[in-house]
Amino acid sequence: MAGFAAHASEVKHGFRTAPPCVIAVEEPDRHEEDDAMKLSRWIACGLLAALLAAFALPAAASAQAALEPEEEWDVIFSGVLVMRVRFGLGGLSSLERQHLIYQRLRDAVDTLGPDLSPDLVQVTEADGQVFLQLGPHVIATVDEAHARYQQSTPRGLAEVWAANLRRAVERYVALHYNG
Repeated sequence: MAGFAAHASEVKHGFRTAPPCVIAVEEPDRHEEDDAMKLSRWIACGLLAALLAAFALPAAASAQAALEPEEEWDVIFSGVLVMRVRFGLGGLSSLERQHLIYQRLRDAVDTLGPDLSPDLVQVTEADGQVFLQLGPHVIATVDEAHARYQQSTPRGLAEVWAANLRRAVERYVALHYNG
């Protein structure tokens, strides 16, 4: 009979006992268990990928969209690209901001005249903002949007713009005052 061992019954304390009941238990096939674990892992990976696609990718896309420039306007002085204005600031469009930077640069050059020097280009900070200056004249405010777009900090980007402006001023001085 299946499930019973072939043992004879015994007599103990005057009672006949039934043969011991042995139930055959088959161990699960190791490969079946591995396949089930693999399937559950694939399901977990699929759920994780779906969650990432649902939450992380739209957030990254909206952050990238926030960094897309309105327009790009070059500020070129004495044949040197000093900066590229991509974002407006303080209610100004990027084009209006470029015009303001040109006006400030022109005013600084006219005011400084023959005293103009690359040594007058500096990066300053006040009230948590970073500025590009030519002598006492503020040429541009270096904002967070431009810095993020360039994968930098406002201070780091200001140093790049300052180096460009120094080259432009050096060239301008060489053409207009040392010629």
